[in-house]
Amino acid sequence: MKLEVDTIKLKESGESISKLADDLDTNFTGLFKRVLNVREDQIWRGKSADEYVRSVTSSKDQYFDYASTLKVLGEYMKEYAEQLESATTGNESEELWQKFF
Repeated sequence: MKLEVDTIKLKESGESISKLADDLDTNFTGLFKRVLNVREDQIWRGKSADEYVRSVTSSKDQYFDYASTLKVLGEYMKEYAEQLESATTGNESEELWQKFF
């Protein structure tokens, strides 16, 4: 089996995904801060505001887990590219292929 991989592009993609995941985490932080401020700044008051904030923040962990998962994916892509670059024989390449896929 012949496997051709552009490790430069793979690394670049991994770096890009990691950066986007960091940006996403930052944006989620800002988003949830604003949602909490709706009530705390008394922009919206009452039971409906409390229910809205509770509803939105109840899924907060899922958003941050998603960003974290993307970050891990980016790091794995960079690691895989580096390991492929250092592989010198077909057997080592095959072992790496089995490890990651």
